[in-house]
Amino acid sequence: MTLLILNWLAGAVGWFWLIRRYDRIDPEPYRAMLSVGILGGLVSGLVALEIMALFESTVLGMTEGWMTAVENQTVTTGELIILALETGLIEEFSKALATIYFAKRLGEVDEPIDAVLYAMLVGLGFAVIENLQYAIEYGNGTLLWRNIFCIPGHVGYALLWGCGLAQARFAKPGTPVLAVIAPTLLIAALLHAGYDYVALTASSGTVTLYAIIQTIALLWFAHNRLKVLGRESPHLAAGECSACRAKNPPGSQYCSACGESLAQDFFNFCAECSHRIPIHARYCPNCGTSISKII
Repeated sequence: MTLLILNWLAGAVGWFWLIRRYDRIDPEPYRAMLSVGILGGLVSGLVALEIMALFESTVLGMTEGWMTAVENQTVTTGELIILALETGLIEEFSKALATIYFAKRLGEVDEPIDAVLYAMLVGLGFAVIENLQYAIEYGNGTLLWRNIFCIPGHVGYALLWGCGLAQARFAKPGTPVLAVIAPTLLIAALLHAGYDYVALTASSGTVTLYAIIQTIALLWFAHNRLKVLGRESPHLAAGECSACRAKNPPGSQYCSACGESLAQDFFNFCAECSHRIPIHARYCPNCGTSISKII
């Protein structure tokens, strides 16, 4: 039991440390990150579990539980597809709602990357709690696989709709959040469903190959997306590089010191006072300059 707990904690702490490393400009408090991640993961997990159990018993007629049905080979191909889609949609939707709720109340979302990081932390919390359940039921040996493939899966799916949350918060604040994140939430749910369907139907070798490819793709995308979001911060001065913190003329596209891109998706700069302005703003909140004079 001690070894199980240590392995479980190692996966949780390792991935938390990796996610935390991307929050460089104005790091979120550890208390906020842990609170959102743990509570969001726990609540979304419980909600998803209840909704899926209700769906499986009422719609699919599975009174024994889907895992038992799959092991006993009493499900059809069509039911397996429905199970995979159900899991992807319900779990991702539950995680997204939990992130929206807890990040607003317990987090400090003042940078676009914060919305994405909180989404990833809820995905991490969900996966870590799920890992403990699987480890208790199937043994310590399952943790290695889940730490390597399942945690980055949940975290990577959450990053997709987390980017939608950043758009809703910093680019489209007047639009309903769920309407903004719907496309990325659907993509994440379908990717999640695709993995689950392969895991339910394919050989162990095929599942492993699929998991490796998906994990590499998600980690590559996450690294590049977080790197871009890292330079989008109201705490940076106009022209300041997020990588090396060198000062460049406002409106510069690349850092003269390290060559890092300074392109912005969420902010403009005022031509009068060089204040950083949200992309949706019509006037500079610092000096009142019209958007027509924003550079």
